[in-house]
Order: sequence, then C-alpha cells, then structure tokens
Amino acid sequence: MRHEPYKVIFDTDPGVDDAMALYFALAHPDIDVIGITTTFGNVAVEQAAVNALYLTALVGVTIPVTQGIAAPLTLPPPVPPAHVHGADGLGNLPARLPVQATLDPRSSARFIVDMARAQPGEITLVAVGPLGNLALALAIEPRLPHLLREVILMGGTVLEPGNVSAVAEANIANDPHAVLPDRAQVSMAEHFMRSYSRLAIKTCHRRNVHAMGGMSAYIPIKSDPVANDKAIAQVRADKEREAGDGHDGTWVAHPGLVPVAMEIFNRLMPQPNQISKQLPHFHATAEDLLQVPEGQITEAGLKQNVAVGLGYIEAWLRGIGCVPLFNLMEDAATAEISRAQLWQWVHQKARLRDGRIVELSLVEGLIASELDKQKVAVDAARFVAYEEAADLMRQLVSAPQFVEFLTLQAYQRVLKDENFSAA
Repeated sequence: MRHEPYKVIFDTDPGVDDAMALYFALAHPDIDVIGITTTFGNVAVEQAAVNALYLTALVGVTIPVTQGIAAPLTLPPPVPPAHVHGADGLGNLPARLPVQATLDPRSSARFIVDMARAQPGEITLVAVGPLGNLALALAIEPRLPHLLREVILMGGTVLEPGNVSAVAEANIANDPHAVLPDRAQVSMAEHFMRSYSRLAIKTCHRRNVHAMGGMSAYIPIKSDPVANDKAIAQVRADKEREAGDGHDGTWVAHPGLVPVAMEIFNRLMPQPNQISKQLPHFHATAEDLLQVPEGQITEAGLKQNVAVGLGYIEAWLRGIGCVPLFNLMEDAATAEISRAQLWQWVHQKARLRDGRIVELSLVEGLIASELDKQKVAVDAARFVAYEEAADLMRQLVSAPQFVEFLTLQAYQRVLKDENFSAA
C-alpha cells in the first residue's frame, strides 16, 4: 500500500549543490516540499531567497519561500565563497528569466514553527545550510523536537575530513553560536547552568537519590581581608542557591569554608535530605539548557586561561591534583574548562572585545609570555615542568580535533618519564 508523500521543509542556501538537491526532492513522487526556508551560507541570505524563488519558477511550482537568518548568532557575517558557486550562487548565470512570485513575509524560523504547530508529527525539516534558522525556531518553540517528524542535516561525515578544516563541515563551522564568554563570566547563576543543576536535582529526587551540589572554587585569602570577605560572600551565595534549589549536600574547596556551608545547609535543610522536593513545576527545555550567556571574550580572560592551564598542568605533572591559583582552587575540571575555551576560541575564530580574532599565534605568544614570567619566579626543576606543560598546552590547543581529556595526553608523558627513569 502506497504511503502519503513525506512533507518536507527544505532549509537551504542555494548554491548549485542545493539547487540540484531541491530539484531531486521536487521530482520525487514520495516527497512533498511544502516550503523553502533560506539562510546565509553559499551566498548572502537575500541572494539565497532570490535563488529559491527563481528555482521554483523554473520548474513551474508555487511553494512558500521565506528569507531567514543573515549571519551566525554571535559572529559577523562570513564572506560568501564566490569561488565555489559563483557570486550569485548558481554559477554566475548570464541571464535569468523574470520571476513573478514573492517571498512569504514570515521569517524562516517563524515559518518552520507555524508549519510544525499546524501539522504536528508530519513534517521533516531537511537543513542543507547553516543551522541558524533551526536554532531560532527552537528558541521560539522549545517543543519543536516533538512537533517535527524528524530533522535531517547536511553536516559532514565522521569517516572523512571536513571541507573547511580537518574536521569541520561548512554548515556546522559557519555558525559556532555556542562559544562562551570569559570563564569568569560563566557562573552557576547563569540560566543554562542553573537549569542543568535543577534538572539534576529533579532527576535524582525522582529516583529517591541524593543530589549533591558542586564546589565553589573560592578559597580564604588571609593576606587580604577585603578580598577574603568577597570570597566568603561568593561561597555563601553559591551554597544558598544550592540549598534553596533542593540539593541534599555540597562540598567546598578549603576546610575553612566548611562552617559556612554547614550553617547554610543546617538552616535551609534541617531535615536529613530534600528528596521530598520533587520540583513538579520545573521543566527544563532545550532552550533552557542551550542558552548561551551574554558576555565578552577579553584579553584578560585569554591570559587567565593560559595561566591557569599552564599552572595546573605543571602541578599535575609533579603529582599535585589541585592547586590554588589567582585565589581560586583549580583542579582538573577547571583546567579542562580553561584549555577547552582556548581550543574553541581558536578554532571558531572567536573575537576579543577589541575586535581581534583569537588566532593560534596569539595564544602561543601568551604561552611564551607566561613561560618567561615563570622562568624568574620558580626554581629550575619546576620550570622544566612548566616547559613540558607549555608543550602539552600548545599540542592541545592546536589539535585539529578537540582532545577529550587533557589528562589522557598528560598521562602518556608521565608514563614515558617513568619508563625512562626505570631504564
């Protein structure tokens, strides 16, 4: 028995390749293209919309066409690759037939949401361009994953190299909207962080399991009473949030902070636990968990990530698992954040507040500067560890593919040194 044709919204940045894909879809008896949404990519979004109207006119079909997102969510618009598809995206056509059709006035994201709401569970979104329209549609309608039948992306393959870098495919690399600002600006009070924390509480309590809070990295600063008061206030605010949200316990970075945490949890949780706090009215959506916090990437934040990464790896190579740096207790997790941000900023070509792109050469220069600073601050044995840490940091940041854990690479160096010593 023949099934009904698949209803498809074709999200595109036509391009010769997308034009051919669109024509195959229009010709296929099992596909009903109910709309074409356009995005920047192979061409500017205005040209993409013109091309979509032209392509439908050539084959004599009337389909809603919308104009969508014009640039990545956080970065400036990229320069279209005219050398690939031509300046007009269709091979620099010498002439075009006149087109009478006009654009649907809705944005591409709004069109996707409207169609999904009107026909829940029936529509397949085929996205063959950058994914900004899908991201905006998800922001408008967090239930979108449940309203669409499925989403099919053109985003590369795990078995072959990328087409814009060793690993990245253009449609993914064109819109790196999850680039976070300076680490110091991303606290547990940020919406996406607090949402995951509360979701952890709800998930654990539903299963009758305790939900432990996290560690505030602030530590006492005996040499500076003002800074010490500020650090204690930060820890107190962190623990007030945890206990108030429903965590059943917590941990701190320094024994001197135990009384602070105990006072708060004894006051807000006089009973043994808060498992009865089920958070029935809290529902974390994809939008909640993926909301990128506002903030900036600064040179100071860049330097801080370099210093923390080098300082922690240097200590780790000497057998120390956590180390106080810049009045914070740094451990493997926080060092991972620092070096991961460096890799992400470099490979996504993030911009500093002053407009400069975070190039690999900039990070390598900061690593060299930090080494020069430590050469006169530590003894010769520690500086050897700093040099090895710098070598590992360069390797991690320049790697074409993100290395999952810095300690995996560091272990290899430790084992190599131990084998050499044993020999």
